[in-house]
Amino acid sequence: MLSDTLAAVVVNRNGGDVVLQCLQSLFEGSQQPHIVVVVDNNSTDGSDRSIEQRFPEVQLLRASRNLGYAAALNRGIEQACRQRACLLLLMNNDVIVNRHTVKILIQHWQPHVGMLGPKVFRMDQAKRLDAAWGNILFHHVICRLVGEGSQDSPRFSRVRSVDALLGCMLLTSCAVVQQMGPLDPDYFMYMEEIDYAYRMRRLGKEILFVPDAHVRHLGGHATRESARKAVKTFYVRRNAVLFLRKHGNITQWCKFLLSSLASLIFCLLTLRWQGFRLRLRGYMDGFRVKTSTIAANNR
Repeated sequence: MLSDTLAAVVVNRNGGDVVLQCLQSLFEGSQQPHIVVVVDNNSTDGSDRSIEQRFPEVQLLRASRNLGYAAALNRGIEQACRQRACLLLLMNNDVIVNRHTVKILIQHWQPHVGMLGPKVFRMDQAKRLDAAWGNILFHHVICRLVGEGSQDSPRFSRVRSVDALLGCMLLTSCAVVQQMGPLDPDYFMYMEEIDYAYRMRRLGKEILFVPDAHVRHLGGHATRESARKAVKTFYVRRNAVLFLRKHGNITQWCKFLLSSLASLIFCLLTLRWQGFRLRLRGYMDGFRVKTSTIAANNR
């Protein structure tokens, strides 16, 4: 598999110097991608021009508006697969890749696998995990992140099949995408990778956590911390409803609604008014938004 054509698809939105560090780490790896496509989501900080100047070998696709993460990935994937790429590395613009990470991921690729991902550390704390993997539980945010904010430990040191992975860096293939169809753009941001993993597992594909492959993830570099948390709170709740609308059965809906109600009541009892409003707005928007037929096509 190491000889197969590897394409990296990076989505950029106001990545500043961070996206340059991300791309530099890719090119300095022991297994470099043959094709690098950066989809720029209408950046306003000049980072698209910086990429063009610093990395002329990168194929830069400029969107005229912010397409959202999934739709931007789809555009880059289409470009890479048209050029006969075999394997696809799907990346955020704020990930720093360790030297042997890509090589290790490729060594674990097998035909029955849908996607695999590395162990993700926080940028500012070398031994603390962003998270390891996700368990899809159909509660108020659908997926529980295992190891979120934890110190690294032997618990996170073996290859395992999981429900979902962190979306900041994933390895899949053009063949899998052809079978699956595109990522679902309805999510706009957050949870698109959880939806994709869920759809893959329903088609019999395995999702693998590969702990010997390491990356560091900054997260939320383009926004203030408070603004990032507010955006995430809203979109995770909105997208949880979308996920249930696309995939949920009666039992799962009941679990979700009870858990969501408990979350809202907790915010009220602890006087977290902004949290209550953001959650309620997110849930309500999830019921209002029109959905695509992408998920239905995989049932």
